Amino acid sequence: MSITANPFDITGIKSSERTGNQQFVEWLNQIVRDDNLGFGLAKQETVGADRKQPDVILLKSPQSEDLAVLIELKPPFYDPLDFELREIARKKAVARRAPYFATCNFKSLYLFSTERANRMEREDQQLVQKYQLVDIEDLNLLDEPGVKLQMVRILTRFMVQLSGFIFGKEKESLIPIDEVLISILQEKVKLLTIAYIRLVEIRTLNDPGFRKRLGTWFKEQGWNFVLQRQDFAKAARQTAYLVVNKILFYDMLRSTDPQRFSKLEIPNDFTRGGMVKRHLQNFFDEVLQIDYETIYSTDFIDEIAFPDDRNVIDALRDLVRRLNRFDFAQVPFEVLGRIFEGLIPAEERHVLGQYFTTPDIVDLILAFSLRSDNDVIMDPGCGAGTFLRRAYHYKKLRNPRLTHEQILSTLWGNDIAKFPAHLATLNMAIADLKSTGNYPRIVQKDFFDWRPGNVALPENTRKVFLASLGNEKKEEVVPHYFDAIVGNPPYTRQEEMDNQAGEKGQEYKDELIAKAVSDENGRKYAEISKRAGLHAYFFTHATKFLRNGGRLGFIVSNSWMDADYGRGLQEHFLHNYKIIAVIESKVERWFADADVNTCIVLLEKCAGDKCAEQRKENTTRFVYLKKPLTYFIPVASDIFAETVERKAAVEKLLQYMLGQTGFFENEDLRVYCKTQGELEAETKWGKYIRAPKIYFTILEKAKDKLVPLKEIASVRFGIKTGANEFFYLTEEELKKRGIEEEYWKDNYVIKSPRECKSLLVKPKDLKYRVLMVHKDRSELKGTRMLDYIKEGEEKGFHKRPTCASRKNWWDLGVWRKADIFWTEFFFDSHRVFLNDGNVLESDKHYGITVTVEKTDPKLLHAYLNSSVSIFFRQLSGYQGLGEGALKLPVYEVDKLLVAKPNLLKQWRDNLASIMAGTICTREIGNVNFELEQRDRRELDVVVMGNILGLSETEIKLVYEATIDLVDTRLSRADSVTKKIKTKEGVDVKMLVGSIVERCGGNIFGQYYQKHVLNKKSKAFELPKFVTFPEIKLTLLGYRLESGRVGVDFENEYLAKYARVMAISGQNEFVAPTENEDLEIVSKKFEEMEQKVEEAVRYYTEGLLDDKLLGQVTGLVWREVWK
Repeated sequence: MSITANPFDITGIKSSERTGNQQFVEWLNQIVRDDNLGFGLAKQETVGADRKQPDVILLKSPQSEDLAVLIELKPPFYDPLDFELREIARKKAVARRAPYFATCNFKSLYLFSTERANRMEREDQQLVQKYQLVDIEDLNLLDEPGVKLQMVRILTRFMVQLSGFIFGKEKESLIPIDEVLISILQEKVKLLTIAYIRLVEIRTLNDPGFRKRLGTWFKEQGWNFVLQRQDFAKAARQTAYLVVNKILFYDMLRSTDPQRFSKLEIPNDFTRGGMVKRHLQNFFDEVLQIDYETIYSTDFIDEIAFPDDRNVIDALRDLVRRLNRFDFAQVPFEVLGRIFEGLIPAEERHVLGQYFTTPDIVDLILAFSLRSDNDVIMDPGCGAGTFLRRAYHYKKLRNPRLTHEQILSTLWGNDIAKFPAHLATLNMAIADLKSTGNYPRIVQKDFFDWRPGNVALPENTRKVFLASLGNEKKEEVVPHYFDAIVGNPPYTRQEEMDNQAGEKGQEYKDELIAKAVSDENGRKYAEISKRAGLHAYFFTHATKFLRNGGRLGFIVSNSWMDADYGRGLQEHFLHNYKIIAVIESKVERWFADADVNTCIVLLEKCAGDKCAEQRKENTTRFVYLKKPLTYFIPVASDIFAETVERKAAVEKLLQYMLGQTGFFENEDLRVYCKTQGELEAETKWGKYIRAPKIYFTILEKAKDKLVPLKEIASVRFGIKTGANEFFYLTEEELKKRGIEEEYWKDNYVIKSPRECKSLLVKPKDLKYRVLMVHKDRSELKGTRMLDYIKEGEEKGFHKRPTCASRKNWWDLGVWRKADIFWTEFFFDSHRVFLNDGNVLESDKHYGITVTVEKTDPKLLHAYLNSSVSIFFRQLSGYQGLGEGALKLPVYEVDKLLVAKPNLLKQWRDNLASIMAGTICTREIGNVNFELEQRDRRELDVVVMGNILGLSETEIKLVYEATIDLVDTRLSRADSVTKKIKTKEGVDVKMLVGSIVERCGGNIFGQYYQKHVLNKKSKAFELPKFVTFPEIKLTLLGYRLESGRVGVDFENEYLAKYARVMAISGQNEFVAPTENEDLEIVSKKFEEMEQKVEEAVRYYTEGLLDDKLLGQVTGLVWREVWK
C-alpha cells in the first residue's frame, strides 16, 4: 500500500486518526440533519477480530441497517487511489452490501461504484465522483475554523450528490478519462513529494556539495533558494513530477509501437532505489535510441528520485501497474494534452502569474482570432501550451488534410520559464509521435527580448533554435508578422514585478517597459503607467508582431477598464486597434485560484493615420454574460460529431455577441455598444459591462441635478503615518509612558469602521489617539515625548520611507478635522460617517470637507448614505481585487456624482428630520438588510424621488440593481483561497530567524551592553547613508563614506567601529574614549560582522532578488543588535 512515513512523526498516530474519524462522522451527521437528506446515522466502527470492519459507514435510512456508503478513511500521507487500499474498501463494501464505497485521506475523497469495481473495470469506469476537501498534512488542523468550513462545504456537496444517486434523483455519469488519470498522477506526485521533502532537506543541510548543486539548479529555473521548507518542497515536487512524467510518456510512446517497447514493470523483489533506477533506465534507454533526450536525459534532480525507501518504491510500482491498465492508443491527443497540463502543480503556475485557461475561453478566443487554415498564430506566454494545443485541434477539425508538420509550422509559442516551455514542446509533439519532423515552434525566452520582424534586420537576428523531443535542434526563422496573437498573459501586478525580476532588479524592469512601449523603430508609441500589471505590456509589445488586419485575443485582469493606470492601455487600443469586444462574466470566476477578476479582450489591428476614421467609427461591444460559458458551449468531447457541434456552438455564441449594434439584453447576456469615437472621452469603461440600464436612466433624467463631488467638497487621504504602531496609542499606553498630554489629549483617530457604532463618529467610541508633535528635537529636550521618539529610532521607525521623507520624522504635520469620513474599502456594508467630534482619520479612510459656502455638511452626509450613493459606488469602484473587496481611490471619490447643494438645501428639513432619527443611531447592516429598512427608504424617497426625480418603479430598479451588483461581486470571490503571504515564495520572517539563529542570536546587542556601555564613552552622530559606507584613508584621517556623504574620524579603530554602527542602522551611538578599549571592541565587532555576513551568505546565496536581499540583511542587523 502506498504511504509515506508520517512527516509530523506524531506519537500515537492511530489515536489521531481515530479523532479525525470522529470529527468526520460528526460532520456527516450534521449535514444529514441540516439538509434533511433522508439518510440514517453515520457511524465510526472499531476494527474487529476479522479486521474487515470499515472506518466509517452511512446508513441508507434511519429505519434501515442497509448501508448507503462505506468510507475507508486514512491520514493525509496515504494515497486514496492506491490499488491495495481500494481493494480493502471494495471487499468491505461487498461484505456489507454497500452500493458505494469511498477512499479518503482528508485531503481528497473518491467515490466508487461497488458493482463496477467488482467487475474489475478500468478505474475511470469505477469512479463515480471525486472531491477535493482541504489541503492539510496534519490532522490537528481539522479544528481550524477555515479548515472546518471548507471541509463541511465540500462534504455537503458529496452527501447531496450521494443522496441523489441512492434515491434515484440523480444519475451517475462517468468522469472523463483525463480527469481520472490526472487524479491518479497527482495523488502519486503528492505522495512522492512528501517522501522526497525530508530527503532533500537532510542532504541539503548536511552535504555542502549537494546544497551547491541544488542552489545552481534553482537558479537555472529562475527561483530563489534560501534553505526554507518551501524550497525543499519545490525540489521534491519537481522530482516527483519528472519521474511520473517519464513513466507516463513511456507508456504513451509504447502505445504507438507495442512490438518495439516492452511493457513497463517493477518486480516485487526490487526493494532498493538503485535497483529500480537501473531497471527503469533500461526501458528508457530503448527510447533514447530513437530520440526523446529532452525527456529522458538525466537531470541533477534525478539524484533524489530513487532513494532506498520502501514507500517510494511501492508508490512507483503501483503507478506503473495502474498505468498499464490504460490503453493510451485509444486516448486522443487532446486528452493526453490535458493530462500533461493538469499535472503541473498549481503553486508553480503562480510563480509568474500563470493560470491555465479553460477550453471554453480558449476556443472562444480562437474562433475570433483564426480565420484561415494558414493563419500563423503566436502565444507569447504559452505556459504548457493550452492555446496552441487547442489551435492545433481547431485547425485539424477545419481541414483534416493538414499534416502534423504543416500545422506545427503555423503555431508559435514562447515562455520565459524552462519547465512550461518543455511541457509545451511535449504537448505539441505528442499529436503525432511517429512524425520525423516533430519540431514544435516553442521558444524559451523572455517575450520582451523578441525583436519585431518588420524592420530591415539581418535574417539571423530573427532565427531561433527549436527543440524536438530529442537532442536535435532545428534553426527556424521567426515570421515577420503573425496573423493572430492569443493568450493568457501573466497577471503579475506592477508591485510584484520587482520580485520577479531577479538580480537584474529595477534595471530589468525599466528595460522591459522601455521595450514594450517602443515601436519597431525604437520610438515611444504608448504611455503606460508604471503602476500597470505585466499584462498591459504584453498588449503593447504584441502589437508590433501583429500584421494590420490581424487579430488579438487575450484574457486578462479587468482592472485596466477602471483603474487610473488603465488609461494608457485604453489609448493604445483606441490608436492601434478596432476594439471588437470586451467580455466579462457575471456568474463565474474564470480563474478561481487567481486573486483577480478577468475579462476577454478581442481586438483587430487597424494602425496608422489612414485607418483613423475606421477606428473612430468602429462599434465596441461590452458583453456581460449572465450564464456560464457551459450554458452556451457543449462540453469538450472526443467524438467527431460532438466536436463539430461544439465548434458550431462557439461560433454561434461569437456571432450572437458581435452581431449586436445597439443596447441588447435578455436572460442570457447584456450587450452595450459604443463607438470608439465616444470612448475617447471616457476613462471608466467597466460601467458599460456591469451597469444596468437604470444607471443610464438616472444619468439622463438627473443630468442637470448631479455634479462631481469635487465641485462641492475636497477629498483627502487619511493620515499615512508610516509607523502606526508608533503613532497610534491608547490613552492607557500614553499615560503609562508618561507622554505629555499636549501631544495627544484631543487627538482621537478612527482606525477602523468597526469602532463606530453608528453613522456618527463619537470620540468616546474610539480606542486610539494619534501623536501630533510639531516641535524640533531641541524643543523637546527633557520631555517623555523625546524619550519615546528615541525609542522609536532604536526600532528603526525613522528609516521607514514615509517617516524618512519628513523633515522631522515624528511630525505628521497640521491636520484640520474633516466633515465626513469615507471608508477606502467596501464589502457589503455601506457607511459614510459624520465627524461628530474633533476626530482625525487614519489611512483606511478619506476625509471629505465641504467647500461650498453655507452648505451644511450634514446634508451631503445624508446624500452619501442614500441608496443611490451605494449604487454609484458599486459602478465606480475598482473591482479587480478579486477577493470581494471594492476599492474607490480618492480620485474616484472626487468624481462621484452627488446632488447639487441648492437641491439638498431645498429639502433640508426633510433630510435633517430623517438623519436625526434611527438611521444615525442604529448599527448599519449589509446592503440586503438596509434596503428593507423603513428609515432608509424614507431617505431614498427624498433623495431619489424628490431631488433626482425618479419614479417609484425606478427606485425599485435601483434597489434590485444594487443588490445584484453586490451579490455578483461577492459570489464570484468566494472561491479564492487565502494563502500565507510571502515575498516571491520566501517566508521573510522565517528566513531572518534562521540567519539570526546561525549567528548566535542578538550577539551585537549583548556585547554592546556588557562591554561598551560600562566604559567611559563619547557620543557620535552619523549622516544618513544611502548604501553601506566604506573606510578611506585621507589627509584628515579615516573617512567613512558612501557616495557624496561622509564623515571623518581621527583613528582607524573608531572608523571601523562607526562603520559597523552605520551598516546596522545606528545613526547615533556612543564609543569608548580609551584607544585600548576601542581597539578591543572594534576587533570584536569585525569578528561578529564576519559571522553575520557568513550566516547571511549561507542562507541567501540562492536569492535572486537584490531588493529582497537588502531587506533581509537589514532585518538581520536589526535583530542581532537587539
